[in-house]
Amino acid sequence: MRGKKRKYRRVVRKTVLIYCEWGSECAFLAYLNEIYYQRWGDFILTIENGQGWSPDILVKKTKESEGYDRKYVWLDVDRPEIGKARKIAEKAKIFLFENEPLHLEWELLRMLGCNIKWVSDYKRKFIQLYPNHDLCDKRTYKKLLPKEKIELIRESEEFVIGRIIKLLETGEL
Repeated sequence: MRGKKRKYRRVVRKTVLIYCEWGSECAFLAYLNEIYYQRWGDFILTIENGQGWSPDILVKKTKESEGYDRKYVWLDVDRPEIGKARKIAEKAKIFLFENEPLHLEWELLRMLGCNIKWVSDYKRKFIQLYPNHDLCDKRTYKKLLPKEKIELIRESEEFVIGRIIKLLETGEL
């Protein structure tokens, strides 16, 4: 005598949206998502590519996105519209992940242990060190930053990556 099969339903309590400024952030986030996102958790994560819009427009697009309990934007802070974006985000209760000091490439070089002194050097330096790496491909990040290296970096408060990983694991900050 066999009993009926139990059906398990996943109960989703919240939805999370992360809007990224560029395809490179989107690909990096997809890589982190592959490692840390708990699919059996109580939230659904959506990643959107902002396709290079200015920070204030990205925040407005995120604000207009409906059906999400929590909204986040990952952007660079080198554009003059960043102040306006921060004001809009604060009013709309959108959390900003800001690449400090400037761009994802700078952040990656810092994570890989390279010291960059001048702002104009970071993109050229990245291309010199990693000439055949496409930053819009998540496999690049798998080669550059395996999970073991990310685990070491994650604990440092100086990188935005720790907060992003916490979001991917728990659905909140």
